[in-house]
Amino acid sequence: SETIVINALILIFFATFLAFLLLNITPFLVDKLSQLSLQQKGVAIKALQLGSLLIWIRLIQQLLIGIGQAYQKYLVFNIFSIPQIIINSLGVLLIAWMGGRSLEMMYIQIFGQLTLLLGHMWLVYRILPWNKLKFSFNYDKLVTIAKYSVMTDLTLLGGTIFTQCDRLIVGATLGTLTLGIYAAITSITNLINALSGMSVQPLLSTLGNFLTTPTQQDNKLIKQIEKGFVINSFIALGVASFLFNFAPYIIPFFISEPINGEHITSFRLAIVVYAVYSLNAVGYYIAFATTLVKQCLIIQLVSSLFSLLFIFLGSQKIGLIGSVLGNSLFAFTLVINFLSLNALKINQFQWLRWISFPVIWLLLTSTINYFFFDDIIIKIILYLFELIILVNWFCNKNELTISNLLKYKKH
Repeated sequence: SETIVINALILIFFATFLAFLLLNITPFLVDKLSQLSLQQKGVAIKALQLGSLLIWIRLIQQLLIGIGQAYQKYLVFNIFSIPQIIINSLGVLLIAWMGGRSLEMMYIQIFGQLTLLLGHMWLVYRILPWNKLKFSFNYDKLVTIAKYSVMTDLTLLGGTIFTQCDRLIVGATLGTLTLGIYAAITSITNLINALSGMSVQPLLSTLGNFLTTPTQQDNKLIKQIEKGFVINSFIALGVASFLFNFAPYIIPFFISEPINGEHITSFRLAIVVYAVYSLNAVGYYIAFATTLVKQCLIIQLVSSLFSLLFIFLGSQKIGLIGSVLGNSLFAFTLVINFLSLNALKINQFQWLRWISFPVIWLLLTSTINYFFFDDIIIKIILYLFELIILVNWFCNKNELTISNLLKYKKH
């Protein structure tokens, strides 16, 4: 309980300081963008200042989610979060469909995230044993917790910067019309990351339990990590495959402008990019359960900053497709998977073997679907066949058979 109090105080201070800093340096930074008109600078300043509030909300959210994880309330938090994430995405899609105005997009995101924050606050209020919470000054313990907390906070900041600043860059370089299309595309594909990441959150506490037990538990630990990669890849690649195969039929529902080849290509590229970097979830949670928080911080920040740089350069050189391709630099976070397995003395390439079947299978079938079939009925039939094989692989990996399920039901 004392650790929770210290972490909460540090993160609240860190988030508030950062938001205040961004709020005050925004006019100076925007003034240096000579290519923008006075009107565009005014909009950019307001959007970035709203972005600083959004970053504060997201960081406090992560604090509350962390408390929920500490009490192993994964299911409750996920059940509450999924509808909120979908509603927030729909709000952004609505603004994108109406033309992609930067300020309105920020307002809808703040409203959605603030609603989610209030819900998380209510959940934490219900689960915390308030009578047992305490804070006593112990310098050594305070320094140890502070170092870890700052590292985790900065790591969270890296991901938050990436998810909030990319749209501001696209809006500033390509205008509101393209911003609307980009926002629609990334809002849909971001669901890949959100859903696949939630599925492996319980791995964090399980890993902590295994890491404190004797070495005879090594096989169980490896099995648990493999299960995490299997679940993560099943959801990320399964959702991505559906979106990729039916992209020409999905994208018109979310973009009010006439659809052209650039829109569909950009959407498909975004699906691939988001699916690939969503495979970092297990490594990310392992890093927080071991001693790799510093490495995770560096990788996350470097990936975020380089992604934003390449989104800016890609937007200027290639337009919408370039801005989407700029996101691919965030896939550098997959390095966390290699480092995490290596820290546990597991072959660092083993995670690639664990997910090799769904990657190869979906790559093969999606390629066939893309190049050889235009008829929607044939596409649906092929996708269903593809999905049946994928589900069969998932069930075999998790030993999910009808007899096992019946036994579980009886117990």
